[in-house]
Amino acid sequence: INLQHSMHIESIEMLENHVPRCVEWEVIQNVLRSQEGKSMNSAMEYFLSRRVEAGERIDIFVSHSWLDGPDRKWLELFDVAEHFRALQGRYPTLWIDRFCLDQNECNVGDDLKKLTLDIASCNSMVCLVGHDFPTRLWCAWELFTIFAFQRDADAIERVQLISLDRVGQKDHAQEALAGMLRFDVRKTLCYSPNDRHKLMGIINAVGALQFNAKIRKMSEKYLARHKKPRLCTFSAHDIVRPLVSHSLELPVVVRVGEIELVSFDTGSSEAAEPDEDYAGRNKDDKFASQCRIPVQ
Repeated sequence: INLQHSMHIESIEMLENHVPRCVEWEVIQNVLRSQEGKSMNSAMEYFLSRRVEAGERIDIFVSHSWLDGPDRKWLELFDVAEHFRALQGRYPTLWIDRFCLDQNECNVGDDLKKLTLDIASCNSMVCLVGHDFPTRLWCAWELFTIFAFQRDADAIERVQLISLDRVGQKDHAQEALAGMLRFDVRKTLCYSPNDRHKLMGIINAVGALQFNAKIRKMSEKYLARHKKPRLCTFSAHDIVRPLVSHSLELPVVVRVGEIELVSFDTGSSEAAEPDEDYAGRNKDDKFASQCRIPVQ
């Protein structure tokens, strides 16, 4: 018990001391252009990012699969950044794993907790969806993190899916996005067997089928909403709304399976209108209760 208590205290201290990092688009755009999206030395890339300042929020969390073509992905990021600048008068700050994660410090348990805080520090998420994106467990986990702690309708408003199949394939522009409709977490792959064991342990604890349903439902809604291929079309409303409410206070560690994740307590007792996605939800819903999804 004393050992468990000590580990719990260390976990809380780690979260309290964790400061998310971001990278300035103006800093990395020339690097990405010259490298055509290919990686440099990991230490050099990490050096390009910086710690988020007090009260600052990151504009965009970028989710992608390392296996999808780098040149196409970074061309899409150029479009995203330019569109953001047209709306906001400045280039965005980004969270990108290759720049914002210290590749020399790999602890999947800590990474899961920190990733939740990193995502909560971002105003929106861009998913660069190629053929490999729906098959990667970490990509699905990033989406799972968004949907776990807020209403589905709110999460969908904060996520931008961008297909990497558009150029020269007008009739099949959403082929990669359609792959999300067939998402099955049991078939996803992960480079590290240890990472997969940890992630699948949590997902199985809350329900793999329910996890599949949430990803597919999100994709169905997005495809129904955006039937025609397009460039990134954030509205100003999309950009300024955070992934998780600004009213979030201190993180609360929630234990799911073998891993303690981060949930948030808004400290608000005000009742909101129920989301249609949650109407009639069974009070014993294992997914909702273990993930602390707010049924407001």
